[in-house]
Amino acid sequence: MAFDEIRLPESLSYGATGGPMYSTVVIVTGSGAEQRVAQWAEGRRRWEIQYDDRSRAQADVLAAFFIARQGRLRGFRFKDWADYSSKIGDVETKHATAQITTTTFQLQKVYTSGAITHTREINKPVAGTVQLYHPGTGVEVLPSYTVTLGAQASGHFHLTFNSQTTGEIAYNASAATVQTALTGLSSVGSGNATVTGSAGGPYTITFVGDLRNTTLALTADFSALETPGNASLSAVAWSLASATGVCTFAAAPGYVPTATFEFDVPVRFDTDQMQMKQDAVTVRSWSVPIVELRV
Repeated sequence: MAFDEIRLPESLSYGATGGPMYSTVVIVTGSGAEQRVAQWAEGRRRWEIQYDDRSRAQADVLAAFFIARQGRLRGFRFKDWADYSSKIGDVETKHATAQITTTTFQLQKVYTSGAITHTREINKPVAGTVQLYHPGTGVEVLPSYTVTLGAQASGHFHLTFNSQTTGEIAYNASAATVQTALTGLSSVGSGNATVTGSAGGPYTITFVGDLRNTTLALTADFSALETPGNASLSAVAWSLASATGVCTFAAAPGYVPTATFEFDVPVRFDTDQMQMKQDAVTVRSWSVPIVELRV
């Protein structure tokens, strides 16, 4: 099934009318009693994007997006402004993830009404918004690495992130020096990584800010140290697959984390023909149906 990891522009999704729908067969007997049968195990959401008196520029954006998706053919991401985060009302809520293996966990959101709860699998989280927490302490778990140099008396090492490599970092460098070298890379940037530890290590490198949910690996070159075999780099946390909502730990954490996040809905256009009206030379109106996809 063709799916493009691109979101319909928020200026077009805002104001859409719709929400979850279900398929229920209702059988009414002669006495008026009912038998109700659910045909779907999960609800399916549907919206109508309908606007009047919009600019030609806005219409052009929608037309280009519709043409690129080829009508109903290709799926895409959609922000449901009525339900797009882990919040319940205005309260930020940590939701338990679903354990897949000892190192992989699926994001999900739980809805509760009285004694009834419903769990919704979150497949299209928004990168950079996902935060994982230890279920016992409530402390956030951030993607991080440990650099251990071992016994060294001379030499230097390099760190590489997203194909960019630092200059020489001395074997006895302070944590602040390592942080400056790492955040000096344009692939990292100021404010997106912290380094703690003693001079000469071990160093703990934590990605934050724009790299909070990074799936890119940090690597190290220890060949210029006095004793390269004493040095090591190990990942100690997790990464996010934003196309599936699966969080993967480098090693089994020994617990099932909770999470906060924002998310999109996987959808497609539910028509192969756009209905767009030209109200004036520079004014357009349109109505386009969108339906949720099972992924």
